[in-house]
This record gives sequence, structure tokens and C-alpha cells, in this order.
Amino acid sequence: MKKKKTIASLLFLAVLMIATYFVLAKCGRELNFTQMAQFVAQGNKLCLAAALLCMGLFILLEAVSLRCIYRHLGQDTGLWASIIYSASDIYYSAITPSAAGGQPASAFYMVRDGMPVSVATSTLLLNIVCYTASLDITGVFTLACNMELFLSFPLSIQLLIVFGIGIQFVLLIFFLLCMYRSAVVYKIAVAALGLLARLHIVHNKAELDQKLRQTIDQYALCISMISESKWLFLKVLLLNLSQRITQILITCFVCLSASTGGSFLSVMAKQAFCMTGSNSVPLPGAVGAFEFLYIGIFGSALSDSMLITSMMTARGISYYLCFIICGIMTWVYHIHTSKR
Repeated sequence: MKKKKTIASLLFLAVLMIATYFVLAKCGRELNFTQMAQFVAQGNKLCLAAALLCMGLFILLEAVSLRCIYRHLGQDTGLWASIIYSASDIYYSAITPSAAGGQPASAFYMVRDGMPVSVATSTLLLNIVCYTASLDITGVFTLACNMELFLSFPLSIQLLIVFGIGIQFVLLIFFLLCMYRSAVVYKIAVAALGLLARLHIVHNKAELDQKLRQTIDQYALCISMISESKWLFLKVLLLNLSQRITQILITCFVCLSASTGGSFLSVMAKQAFCMTGSNSVPLPGAVGAFEFLYIGIFGSALSDSMLITSMMTARGISYYLCFIICGIMTWVYHIHTSKR
């Protein structure tokens, strides 16, 4: 059995390495490292260091958020393990279609560290609810405070931003209904499945019905486990909001490092719009969508050369470098825990 587990672990790591290679190959096609090196060499090193610090805080804040939840539920595997859960979420999200592998990967490492499945599931479900709420709050607040800026964007960018806010709002309502009105959600979903089955769109209705019931029950269990603390949801929401802000600040400090013009707050607002709009595209890292939004939103304020190099540097730090660091941490932890 030990030999089989070792072989399975090595094969698993091989798959991860292949996936990582393809992501990095894509990175090489999208990023001009010569231009980035010139941008960094000529830029303010303190601002670039602040951007790197924000990237580290982005990973850490999710770790603190997860730990805050599962400590409330009577489990604690330590801060370092929490950082790994956060890193694995970021890493697997970057290499799986529609970023679907992040939370299952975190749950895998939580359970392997001895955490009950119910606690791991409840932790991740509450965190995704607060993550979704933080995205919506950021988008709505930015839109409300910068309506004139929003109206100056091309129609395609406006639609992506509004669509991004709308998607997150619908998801948030769905999550909350699953937590507080699970019976209602189940009835609606069963009726929808029945209709799809009659139209011959769905062929495995019984299996999907069972999975649906399990998912909704998990959300119901989640709310029953966290209902004892009135402040837990607020704490986790604030941590997720802080994580969104650190992500926005990466681009702000990159732009500030080269004196690209514009106030710090205006750059924050533009990057918040980029983040909101890119969430309307279900791709890992919003590859392509982020670049389109950045060029459309920042293009009027920056020269062509500054626009591309600032975008590549900000993208290199917030996505690719973060992804590589999280990948290394995840691999090391995976190998270490396999030997344990």
C-alpha cells in the first residue's frame, strides 16, 4: 500500500508539473521579460517592494481568514498549514479550467492534516461566500464613487464590469439561500432538473439530484456550525475585503514606481474596475480578459510603452509570480506530508 501511495503521489506531482509548464509557457508568450526588466530597473524600488509585499499579504490574508473559521469550529492545524491551504487554492485555481480546482485542493490538504470533512467543507464554504461578497462590495462601491470615470470607458468594458458585478451578486444570493433557505433552493433546483430531463438535456437526473442534495446540505450544515458567533461572518468578510485591497494595491504601487501620472486613488479605482470586470470571465487568472480591461481602462492615461510594461509588470507580480511561489510551497508541502 505504501508503494502504491508513493507511485500515486509521484504521478500526481508529474501532472501538476506538466500543467505548470503549460501555464509558464503561456506566461512566456504574454510577458516581455526584457521590457519588464527595464521597467523594474528604472522604477522606484521602494514602490516595487511594496507591490511584492502586497502579493505576500494577498496569500497571508486568505490563510488568516481560513484559520479564523476553522478555529471557531474547534480545529487548528497552525498558521503555516493555513498558508499552505491558501497557496494551494491559488495554485490549483491557476492551472484548472474555470479555476475550479482551488477549493477541492484546499479541502484535500485540510482533511489530510486530520481536519474533519465537515469542518473543512464549512470553512471553505463560508470563505467563498465572504469572497463573493467582498468582490461585489468592491465593485459596487467603486462604481458608486466613480460613475463619471465608468461612463468614460468603451461600452464593451462597461458591460464586462456590470456583468462581473451581476454574476457575483447572483452567486452571493444563491450561496445565502443555500445557507438559510436550503429547502426552497432544493425544490427550485429539482424542478429545473426535471425540466432539463424532459427536454433530454440531462440524462443522469438521479445522480445530479443526489449531488445537488449533498451540496445544499453542506451549506445548511455550514450555517448551523457558524451561527454560534455573530461576529465570525463580519471578521471573515473584512479579511476578504482586505485581500481584495492588497490585490488592487499591487497595480497601484507598480504604476507609482514609474510615475505614470494620475492620483493614487484614481489608479485604485481603475484597477478595481479591472478586477471586477475580469471576474465576469470564467478563466483561471482571467487570462486575456484582464489584459483587455487594463488596456481599455488605463489606455487613455498612459503612453503605449508605459501602458504595456506597467500591465506586464503588475500582471507578472499579481498572477504569475504569485502562482509560481504558491506552486513551490504546495509541492514542498505535498512531498513533506506524503512522507509523514
